[in-house]
Amino acid sequence: MLGPHSTPDVDSSSSAGYAKSTNGSRGESDITATSALGHSGHGQQSLDRTAAQFSHVDIADPGALEAELQYERTHHSNYAVSARLSEGAARVISSGIDNLDRPNVLRDEASKYSLHDSGQVDDYVPPPDLLPIPGSFSAVVRTNLRVTPPDHWQDVRQITLHIHTKRDPQTQERIEPFYKPGDVLTIFPKNFPEDVQALIDLMGWGEVADLPFEHHSRQGGGIPGIPNSPRPRNCFPLPDSTLRQLLLHNYDITAIPKRVFFDQIAWHTNDPMHMERLREFADPKYTDEFYDYTSRPRRSILEILQDFPSVKIPYQEIPSIFPVIRGREYSIASGGDLLKEKGTDDLRAELLVALVKYKTVLRKTRQGLCSRYIASLKPDTTINVMIGDNQGPPNESRHIRAPLLAIGPGTGVAPIRSLIHDRLSYPVCGENILIFGGRNRKADFYFSNEWKDLGVTVHTAFSRDQKEKIYVQDVIRQQASLICYLVQKGAIMCLCGSSGKMPEAVRQALYDALVIGGLAPNAEAAKHIFNNRVECWEEVW
Repeated sequence: MLGPHSTPDVDSSSSAGYAKSTNGSRGESDITATSALGHSGHGQQSLDRTAAQFSHVDIADPGALEAELQYERTHHSNYAVSARLSEGAARVISSGIDNLDRPNVLRDEASKYSLHDSGQVDDYVPPPDLLPIPGSFSAVVRTNLRVTPPDHWQDVRQITLHIHTKRDPQTQERIEPFYKPGDVLTIFPKNFPEDVQALIDLMGWGEVADLPFEHHSRQGGGIPGIPNSPRPRNCFPLPDSTLRQLLLHNYDITAIPKRVFFDQIAWHTNDPMHMERLREFADPKYTDEFYDYTSRPRRSILEILQDFPSVKIPYQEIPSIFPVIRGREYSIASGGDLLKEKGTDDLRAELLVALVKYKTVLRKTRQGLCSRYIASLKPDTTINVMIGDNQGPPNESRHIRAPLLAIGPGTGVAPIRSLIHDRLSYPVCGENILIFGGRNRKADFYFSNEWKDLGVTVHTAFSRDQKEKIYVQDVIRQQASLICYLVQKGAIMCLCGSSGKMPEAVRQALYDALVIGGLAPNAEAAKHIFNNRVECWEEVW
């Protein structure tokens, strides 16, 4: 609850929704980008237009599929236009409105989804205030560079941070930040002033927006009127925060809400139709409607409140209704000789971050909260970060001397780079072999300029550079003799990248390689050999 130096008593009870990142979850957990379109110029198409048009789905014959989609768009029985304009029309489609769009495939013309503003950043960025987050360090952004071409469908950033030492507030002892391969760095995003102002205007909070507040949540057992009662869990506001500052720094107004959110806000409308609709979304009987309205189009809390303008939430209820902004974890991409910045005591950390920005079937640009925040960070900006001690690869001397087989599609190469730099900092280390997967050699071959200088043997799989799709699994089978050699040499293996089907597909390819290479008579024997001879480290998210 909120109040100017006091906490009024209110009726409804709920808890601030806080979702803690699970182990293995990295970076922007708002959503994986399901669709982002490049656009063709005058005579020059983008590097990855077909891949962007059909998102992450591999299409055997994109031209034939597009012809099919065009037929569906123009056929007299197509409900696309009417369903988007009317819920009644949507109901005649058995699977709901989003049946108009196959999973991860856009059914409208590609040009309608073009992200013309991919390279732009917001003019009004979040304030630079550093929150008192326990265990965090202050870090200065030194570089924030886009490493994919401007016309590539995905904006990937290489970010360099200098992390400062600090003093323990109790003992005044010097605390030096440190990380090892496999560790993660947490960035704490903020809301943007324009969104916060839009919410303040919509709710009618203008008169109290810039007054200092004490805020408490029933989730934490807060007692109205008692200043020291607990705040919402993992909420660390600035001293004497105003409502505006809390909305900028602490409460997530762009999250995709859970079902309980609709039940909570239904109490704060006098419009019978709005109340009925909100309670339907909160009712488990209407799961499909809830999913179609929230998860499919990725509607944020702010957008939902704009859809239901009759809802007026009392400002005292903010801690009980809005979730707390949580930090996003990113695998650290540096190590070894890159740990320290010469001439300073700062710890150096590099990140490779794929920004989440895409367009939905509603043709509305979506951007992850942390992605938008990261895109806005300019050099010399100071931010809060936290270093997470993650379960990294084995690093005993025998492991350093052993060969390394690293498999890293896309930005999954980040923790692999950290490991390789760390291994090379030892007097003697085994050979380093990388199997890298991407879409285009010219667009997303990350760190390509440094692998040769580091003495890394790289085998690549670029799925979109030729007619036939090639993936890391195919390269593993092609390099069956090499895989068998590495297993016999006692190599360690690390696999990093997206979770889902990829890790299992890679493991199956490794088993197949042992059979193809003659080290095992069948898949079962290959699995036994691999699991008993090879030490594996997986970092998937």
